[in-house]
Amino acid sequence: MRGAKNGIRLGQSMSVFSMVRYPYSSKKWIQQWAITTMNEWEFTFRKSSSFADQGDSGAGVVSRDGKFGGIVVGATGRGTGDESRAIIDIVYVMPMFHITERMTESGLGDFPAVIGFYVN
Repeated sequence: MRGAKNGIRLGQSMSVFSMVRYPYSSKKWIQQWAITTMNEWEFTFRKSSSFADQGDSGAGVVSRDGKFGGIVVGATGRGTGDESRAIIDIVYVMPMFHITERMTESGLGDFPAVIGFYVN
């Protein structure tokens, strides 16, 4: 990911999707990728070890082979380098296939089907 705040970051996606509830709705859920920091080294040597920081929402997430995977939509955990917060952070990414579905449903045109893939 290349975020607005800290530039290029590496992360490790979970092998399964997380089910995240829409804000202000107890009935709508969506699949999102949960991504954590790449390795423990980042926690030790970097001021901010999170995959994304405040202000990085909307940043594109790309796989190692250059495929666009989705966009950053939220995060939990450290994020700002504040030692009083959680050690592990989780960043949620809306997969590209959800984005194209929403665009088609909104009448913005037909988009080719995007095959889901892991961002590992």
